[in-house]
Amino acid sequence: MFNKLIRHLNSNEKDDNHKHNMHAKNAKKRIGDFKTVYNKMCSLNDINPIVITGLDFSDFRDEDSEPRYALNPEQVKRMFKQMEDDQWPYRFLFMFWLEFGFRPSELHGLRWKDLKTERKGHRFLGLTPKAQEYLDKHCQEDERLRSKYAKEYEQHEQDLRTLIADRLTANGHERPAEEAVALVHKYNGLIFTRMPNTKFEQVHNAEHTSTYGWPLEDRVINDGLKIYANQLADIPEDEDITQYNLRHSALMILASKGLTREELKSISGHTTDASLDVYIKRNTDAIKRELAESVLKRREALTV
Repeated sequence: MFNKLIRHLNSNEKDDNHKHNMHAKNAKKRIGDFKTVYNKMCSLNDINPIVITGLDFSDFRDEDSEPRYALNPEQVKRMFKQMEDDQWPYRFLFMFWLEFGFRPSELHGLRWKDLKTERKGHRFLGLTPKAQEYLDKHCQEDERLRSKYAKEYEQHEQDLRTLIADRLTANGHERPAEEAVALVHKYNGLIFTRMPNTKFEQVHNAEHTSTYGWPLEDRVINDGLKIYANQLADIPEDEDITQYNLRHSALMILASKGLTREELKSISGHTTDASLDVYIKRNTDAIKRELAESVLKRREALTV
Protein backbone atom coordinates (compact mmCIF):
# COMPACT_ATOMS: atom_id res chain seq x y z
CA MET A 1 0.00 0.00 0.00
CA PHE A 2 2.80 2.38 0.88
CA ASN A 3 4.69 1.67 -2.35
CA LYS A 4 1.51 2.24 -4.34
CA LEU A 5 1.02 5.59 -2.62
CA ILE A 6 4.61 6.65 -3.32
CA ARG A 7 4.24 5.67 -6.98
CA HIS A 8 1.09 7.74 -7.16
CA LEU A 9 2.81 10.78 -5.66
CA ASN A 10 5.82 10.39 -7.92
CA SER A 11 3.71 9.91 -11.05
CA ASN A 12 2.37 13.46 -10.95
CA GLU A 13 3.66 15.22 -14.04
CA LYS A 14 6.05 18.09 -13.43
CA ASP A 15 5.60 21.53 -14.92
CA ASP A 16 8.18 23.75 -16.62
CA ASN A 17 9.73 24.53 -13.23
CA HIS A 18 10.23 20.79 -12.62
CA LYS A 19 7.74 20.80 -9.79
CA HIS A 20 5.05 18.20 -9.20
CA ASN A 21 1.51 19.42 -9.76
CA MET A 22 0.49 18.16 -6.34
CA HIS A 23 0.85 20.66 -3.51
CA ALA A 24 3.56 19.74 -0.97
CA LYS A 25 1.02 20.14 1.83
CA ASN A 26 -1.28 17.57 0.22
CA ALA A 27 1.57 15.13 -0.35
CA LYS A 28 2.63 15.42 3.30
CA LYS A 29 -0.96 14.94 4.45
CA ARG A 30 -1.36 11.75 2.42
CA ILE A 31 1.86 10.34 3.81
CA GLY A 32 0.85 11.40 7.33
CA ASP A 33 -2.57 9.77 7.01
CA PHE A 34 -0.96 6.57 5.81
CA LYS A 35 1.50 6.53 8.71
CA THR A 36 -1.34 6.97 11.20
CA VAL A 37 -3.32 4.03 9.83
CA TYR A 38 -0.21 1.91 9.35
CA ASN A 39 1.02 2.43 12.91
CA LYS A 40 -2.47 1.72 14.28
CA MET A 41 -2.66 -1.53 12.34
CA CYS A 42 0.76 -2.58 13.59
CA SER A 43 -0.22 -1.77 17.17
CA LEU A 44 -3.46 -3.77 17.00
CA ASN A 45 -1.65 -6.80 15.54
CA ASP A 46 1.43 -6.56 17.82
CA ILE A 47 3.78 -5.91 14.88
CA ASN A 48 6.87 -3.72 14.98
CA PRO A 49 6.27 -1.03 12.34
CA ILE A 50 8.85 -0.24 9.70
CA VAL A 51 10.19 3.28 10.20
CA ILE A 52 9.25 5.40 7.17
CA THR A 53 11.90 8.05 6.63
CA GLY A 54 13.86 9.81 3.92
CA LEU A 55 10.90 11.27 2.02
CA ASP A 56 11.75 14.36 -0.03
CA PHE A 57 8.97 16.87 -0.68
CA SER A 58 11.18 19.47 -2.35
CA ASP A 59 9.85 18.50 -5.79
CA PHE A 60 6.30 19.39 -4.83
CA ARG A 61 4.69 22.80 -5.09
CA ASP A 62 4.79 25.11 -2.08
CA GLU A 63 2.36 27.61 -3.58
CA ASP A 64 -1.29 27.08 -4.40
CA SER A 65 -1.89 25.45 -7.76
CA GLU A 66 -4.24 26.84 -10.38
CA PRO A 67 -7.87 25.90 -9.65
CA ARG A 68 -9.45 23.31 -11.91
CA TYR A 69 -11.40 24.25 -15.00
CA ALA A 70 -15.10 24.86 -14.35
CA LEU A 71 -17.79 24.12 -16.91
CA ASN A 72 -20.30 26.86 -17.60
CA PRO A 73 -24.08 26.22 -17.93
CA GLU A 74 -23.97 26.11 -21.74
CA GLN A 75 -21.19 23.52 -21.72
CA VAL A 76 -23.14 21.46 -19.20
CA LYS A 77 -26.22 21.53 -21.44
CA ARG A 78 -24.23 20.40 -24.48
CA MET A 79 -22.54 17.59 -22.57
CA PHE A 80 -25.84 16.39 -21.17
CA LYS A 81 -27.45 16.48 -24.64
CA GLN A 82 -24.74 14.17 -25.97
CA MET A 83 -25.06 11.92 -22.90
CA GLU A 84 -28.79 11.67 -23.61
CA ASP A 85 -28.15 10.76 -27.25
CA ASP A 86 -25.73 8.02 -26.18
CA GLN A 87 -27.96 6.87 -23.32
CA TRP A 88 -24.96 7.08 -20.99
CA PRO A 89 -26.29 5.49 -17.76
CA TYR A 90 -24.62 8.07 -15.50
CA ARG A 91 -26.13 11.12 -17.24
CA PHE A 92 -28.56 11.88 -14.41
CA LEU A 93 -25.81 11.34 -11.84
CA PHE A 94 -23.86 14.01 -13.78
CA MET A 95 -26.69 16.53 -13.44
CA PHE A 96 -27.43 15.59 -9.82
CA TRP A 97 -23.74 16.17 -9.00
CA LEU A 98 -23.89 19.68 -10.43
CA GLU A 99 -26.70 20.59 -8.05
CA PHE A 100 -24.43 20.14 -5.01
CA GLY A 101 -20.75 19.96 -5.94
CA PHE A 102 -20.09 16.81 -3.93
CA ARG A 103 -16.63 15.45 -3.39
CA PRO A 104 -16.29 12.17 -5.37
CA SER A 105 -16.06 10.09 -2.20
CA GLU A 106 -19.23 11.75 -0.86
CA LEU A 107 -21.32 11.02 -3.92
CA HIS A 108 -19.96 7.48 -4.36
CA GLY A 109 -20.82 6.72 -0.74
CA LEU A 110 -24.24 8.40 -0.71
CA ARG A 111 -26.90 6.04 0.65
CA TRP A 112 -30.66 6.21 0.70
CA LYS A 113 -30.73 6.64 4.45
CA ASP A 114 -28.50 9.71 4.09
CA LEU A 115 -31.38 11.49 2.39
CA LYS A 116 -33.60 11.00 5.42
CA THR A 117 -31.36 11.65 8.40
CA GLU A 118 -29.09 14.39 9.67
CA ARG A 119 -26.12 12.91 11.49
CA LYS A 120 -23.82 14.78 13.81
CA GLY A 121 -20.69 15.96 12.05
CA HIS A 122 -22.29 15.88 8.60
CA ARG A 123 -23.74 18.81 6.69
CA PHE A 124 -27.43 18.84 5.85
CA LEU A 125 -28.46 19.50 2.27
CA GLY A 126 -32.04 19.81 1.08
CA LEU A 127 -33.01 18.38 -2.30
CA THR A 128 -33.87 21.08 -4.80
CA PRO A 129 -36.71 20.29 -7.26
CA LYS A 130 -34.13 19.77 -10.02
CA ALA A 131 -32.02 17.49 -7.82
CA GLN A 132 -35.12 15.44 -6.97
CA GLU A 133 -36.01 15.20 -10.67
CA TYR A 134 -32.53 13.97 -11.62
CA LEU A 135 -32.51 11.51 -8.73
CA ASP A 136 -35.91 10.10 -9.75
CA LYS A 137 -34.79 9.71 -13.36
CA HIS A 138 -31.56 8.02 -12.26
CA CYS A 139 -33.56 5.56 -10.18
CA GLN A 140 -35.84 4.78 -13.12
CA GLU A 141 -32.82 4.12 -15.35
CA ASP A 142 -31.14 1.99 -12.69
CA GLU A 143 -34.32 -0.05 -12.21
CA ARG A 144 -34.66 -0.56 -15.96
CA LEU A 145 -31.08 -1.80 -16.30
CA ARG A 146 -31.32 -4.05 -13.24
CA SER A 147 -34.43 -5.63 -14.74
CA LYS A 148 -32.77 -6.07 -18.14
CA TYR A 149 -29.54 -7.50 -16.70
CA ALA A 150 -31.05 -9.32 -13.71
CA LYS A 151 -28.89 -12.44 -14.01
CA GLU A 152 -25.71 -10.42 -14.33
CA TYR A 153 -26.53 -8.33 -11.26
CA GLU A 154 -27.25 -11.47 -9.24
CA GLN A 155 -24.07 -13.20 -10.41
CA HIS A 156 -21.84 -10.22 -9.72
CA GLU A 157 -23.32 -9.82 -6.24
CA GLN A 158 -22.24 -13.39 -5.55
CA ASP A 159 -18.82 -12.66 -7.03
CA LEU A 160 -18.48 -9.58 -4.82
CA ARG A 161 -19.31 -11.59 -1.69
CA THR A 162 -16.74 -14.21 -2.69
CA LEU A 163 -14.06 -11.60 -3.38
CA ILE A 164 -14.63 -9.83 -0.06
CA ALA A 165 -14.74 -13.11 1.87
CA ASP A 166 -11.43 -14.23 0.31
CA ARG A 167 -9.76 -10.96 1.27
CA LEU A 168 -11.11 -11.13 4.82
CA THR A 169 -9.91 -14.72 5.13
CA ALA A 170 -6.43 -13.71 3.96
CA ASN A 171 -6.43 -10.98 6.64
CA GLY A 172 -7.29 -13.47 9.38
CA HIS A 173 -10.93 -12.57 10.01
CA GLU A 174 -12.82 -15.21 11.99
CA ARG A 175 -16.17 -14.92 10.16
CA PRO A 176 -15.35 -13.78 6.62
CA ALA A 177 -18.53 -15.11 4.98
CA GLU A 178 -20.84 -13.33 7.41
CA GLU A 179 -18.87 -10.08 7.17
CA ALA A 180 -18.92 -10.28 3.37
CA VAL A 181 -22.72 -10.64 3.34
CA ALA A 182 -23.06 -7.63 5.67
CA LEU A 183 -20.74 -5.50 3.52
CA VAL A 184 -22.55 -6.36 0.29
CA HIS A 185 -25.83 -5.55 2.03
CA LYS A 186 -24.34 -2.14 2.87
CA TYR A 187 -23.39 -1.67 -0.78
CA ASN A 188 -26.98 -2.43 -1.76
CA GLY A 189 -27.98 0.71 0.13
CA LEU A 190 -25.88 2.93 -2.14
CA ILE A 191 -27.79 5.26 -4.45
CA PHE A 192 -25.19 5.28 -7.22
CA THR A 193 -23.48 2.02 -8.26
CA ARG A 194 -21.90 0.50 -11.36
CA MET A 195 -24.36 0.39 -14.29
CA PRO A 196 -24.10 -1.41 -17.65
CA ASN A 197 -24.38 0.28 -21.02
CA THR A 198 -23.40 -1.96 -23.92
CA LYS A 199 -23.59 0.74 -26.60
CA PHE A 200 -21.28 3.07 -24.71
CA GLU A 201 -18.76 0.29 -24.00
CA GLN A 202 -18.73 -0.96 -27.58
CA VAL A 203 -18.35 2.49 -29.09
CA HIS A 204 -15.68 3.69 -26.70
CA ASN A 205 -14.04 0.31 -25.96
CA ALA A 206 -14.44 0.69 -22.21
CA GLU A 207 -14.43 -2.44 -20.06
CA HIS A 208 -16.86 -1.61 -17.27
CA THR A 209 -19.46 -4.37 -17.70
CA SER A 210 -18.12 -7.00 -15.30
CA THR A 211 -19.12 -5.47 -11.98
CA TYR A 212 -22.76 -4.36 -12.18
CA GLY A 213 -24.07 -3.16 -8.85
CA TRP A 214 -20.63 -2.76 -7.28
CA PRO A 215 -19.56 0.53 -5.67
CA LEU A 216 -18.50 3.20 -8.14
CA GLU A 217 -14.86 3.72 -9.05
CA ASP A 218 -13.35 7.02 -10.14
CA ARG A 219 -12.32 5.75 -13.57
CA VAL A 220 -15.86 4.67 -14.45
CA ILE A 221 -17.14 8.25 -14.30
CA ASN A 222 -13.91 9.96 -15.36
CA ASP A 223 -13.66 7.96 -18.60
CA GLY A 224 -17.10 9.10 -19.66
CA LEU A 225 -16.56 12.71 -18.65
CA LYS A 226 -13.39 12.90 -20.73
CA ILE A 227 -15.20 11.60 -23.79
CA TYR A 228 -18.07 14.08 -23.54
CA ALA A 229 -15.81 16.99 -22.61
CA ASN A 230 -13.58 16.30 -25.62
CA GLN A 231 -16.63 16.69 -27.88
CA LEU A 232 -16.87 20.34 -26.84
CA ALA A 233 -14.50 22.39 -28.96
CA ASP A 234 -14.44 25.33 -26.55
CA ILE A 235 -12.85 23.38 -23.70
CA PRO A 236 -9.04 23.81 -23.79
CA GLU A 237 -7.25 20.68 -25.01
CA ASP A 238 -4.97 20.60 -21.98
CA GLU A 239 -7.92 20.44 -19.56
CA ASP A 240 -8.51 16.94 -18.21
CA ILE A 241 -12.16 16.99 -17.11
CA THR A 242 -12.77 14.68 -14.12
CA GLN A 243 -15.18 14.38 -11.21
CA TYR A 244 -13.44 17.14 -9.31
CA ASN A 245 -14.16 19.52 -12.18
CA LEU A 246 -17.85 18.87 -11.49
CA ARG A 247 -17.32 20.06 -7.92
CA HIS A 248 -15.66 23.24 -9.18
CA SER A 249 -18.32 23.67 -11.86
CA ALA A 250 -21.21 23.35 -9.42
CA LEU A 251 -19.78 25.93 -7.02
CA MET A 252 -18.92 28.34 -9.82
CA ILE A 253 -22.43 28.10 -11.28
CA LEU A 254 -24.00 28.61 -7.85
CA ALA A 255 -21.72 31.60 -7.19
CA SER A 256 -22.74 33.14 -10.52
CA LYS A 257 -26.37 32.93 -9.39
CA GLY A 258 -25.60 35.18 -6.45
CA LEU A 259 -25.24 32.78 -3.53
CA THR A 260 -23.25 34.25 -0.64
CA ARG A 261 -20.00 32.80 0.65
CA GLU A 262 -21.74 31.38 3.71
CA GLU A 263 -24.36 29.73 1.51
CA LEU A 264 -21.69 28.26 -0.75
CA LYS A 265 -19.72 26.95 2.22
CA SER A 266 -22.83 25.30 3.66
CA ILE A 267 -23.27 23.46 0.35
CA SER A 268 -19.64 22.58 -0.30
CA GLY A 269 -18.69 21.67 3.26
CA HIS A 270 -15.83 24.21 3.40
CA THR A 271 -15.13 25.89 6.70
CA THR A 272 -13.02 28.85 5.52
CA ASP A 273 -13.19 31.44 2.75
CA ALA A 274 -9.68 30.48 1.67
CA SER A 275 -10.67 26.87 0.96
CA LEU A 276 -13.73 28.03 -0.97
CA ASP A 277 -11.64 30.46 -3.05
CA VAL A 278 -9.66 27.53 -4.46
CA TYR A 279 -12.84 26.46 -6.24
CA ILE A 280 -14.19 29.75 -7.56
CA LYS A 281 -11.33 32.25 -8.00
CA ARG A 282 -10.26 31.04 -11.45
CA ASN A 283 -13.62 32.06 -12.89
CA THR A 284 -14.06 35.29 -10.94
CA ASP A 285 -14.58 37.43 -14.05
CA ALA A 286 -17.23 35.09 -15.42
CA ILE A 287 -19.01 35.05 -12.06
CA LYS A 288 -19.02 38.86 -11.87
CA ARG A 289 -20.33 39.19 -15.41
CA GLU A 290 -23.16 36.69 -14.94
CA LEU A 291 -24.06 38.19 -11.57
CA ALA A 292 -24.17 41.68 -13.06
CA GLU A 293 -26.48 40.47 -15.83
CA SER A 294 -28.72 38.78 -13.26
CA VAL A 295 -28.90 41.95 -11.12
CA LEU A 296 -29.71 44.04 -14.21
CA LYS A 297 -32.63 41.77 -15.14
CA ARG A 298 -34.01 41.94 -11.61
CA ARG A 299 -33.71 45.72 -11.52
CA GLU A 300 -35.48 46.02 -14.86
CA ALA A 301 -38.30 43.82 -13.54
CA LEU A 302 -38.68 46.11 -10.55
CA THR A 303 -38.78 49.30 -12.60
CA VAL A 304 -42.14 51.07 -12.34
